[in-house]
Amino acid sequence: DYCFTISPMIKPESGIKRMEHYLKDAASKEPSDWADSAIARWKKDLRLLDQFYEQTEEKPEEYHLEKQALKALYQPKIHIQIENGGLFFLQSNFSG
Repeated sequence: DYCFTISPMIKPESGIKRMEHYLKDAASKEPSDWADSAIARWKKDLRLLDQFYEQTEEKPEEYHLEKQALKALYQPKIHIQIENGGLFFLQSNFSG
């Protein structure tokens, strides 16, 4: 009952773009002081790493691996994916 085949007002591609825009907008409004302190800690850790290897002219593979690990630690990537989705058409109950 009450099921009709109609063209959706919001196409799936448009809905995904709307969600992406909403998430980016919400994230940009969040405080970013944590990012500034993370960058400061990253620079401090890089200086410490460089101090360990300052006597060597050619840096060993461990140095580069550790440097990449620090980058991964302080520059995380945010990955968003849709796990489950659907189109829902809701009807208001009017008892008038």
